[in-house]
Parts: sequence; C-alpha cells; structure tokens
Amino acid sequence: MKAIARTPEFQAIQVEAAGAVHQRAVAMAAEYGLETERAVALMFDICTQNGSISALVRAQILQDFAALRFPPGSADAEVVRMRIIAERRAAAARPEFVEDVRARKLTIANGRGTVHGIEYDLEEYGLRLHPYAVDRATA
Repeated sequence: MKAIARTPEFQAIQVEAAGAVHQRAVAMAAEYGLETERAVALMFDICTQNGSISALVRAQILQDFAALRFPPGSADAEVVRMRIIAERRAAAARPEFVEDVRARKLTIANGRGTVHGIEYDLEEYGLRLHPYAVDRATA
C-alpha cells in the first residue's frame, strides 16, 4: 500500500477525490451562511467524518441560528454558528462516537482544542477566521 500511495497516478486519484469533497464543503459553508477558512474546514471534516448533515439536524441548526442576536457579519457570530453546527452534528452521531465527534468539531469551530489527547491550535495550520476566497474553490 505504501508503494502504490507514492505513485503519481494514485496521488492524482486522491487529489481528485479530495477536490470533490472540498467543493461540497464550500457549498455547505455557504448554505449555513459561513464565510471563513475555518468554516470550510469544519464542513470538510463533516463531509469526511460524517458524510453530511441530515435534514433533521439542519432544521435544528437553523432554528438555533434564528435565536442568535449577533450581527450576521461579526467574527463572534461565525464562531457561535460553527459551535452550533459542531454540537448538533456531534449529537446526531452514534452514541459511542458523540464525544469524539464533539471534540473534533469543536476544536475546528473554536480554533483550538484537544482531540485524542493531542492539543491543536489551528492557526499553526493556517486555519483562521479569515474570509474564504470562493475563487479558491475552483482552483
């Protein structure tokens, strides 16, 4: 497996597959009114770890969003919205995985946290609350 993974052909297949997931993540971020690099990373993680967000969970998320009292463009609102998504998606996971999903998603939403005993600061990986450039989605 290691040998095949090092071939340009196999790597091209992986890049193509990741590109399709990336496109879904960008679309999901837009669907929830999220605009930052970290938001796209959260949605990419949801796509890869969980597949998607069900209609029921989407309705719960949107109901929670409706109760928010932040100005829509504020960075605080973006983080709070990501936390809502993280919590709702985690709660919908299989019971034995809820806490693992929650830790992983909240680490992305908050920009820092501990997953599987390892502390992460996502700024070190370039995942910030900077606006996501939509034209990158097609690059």
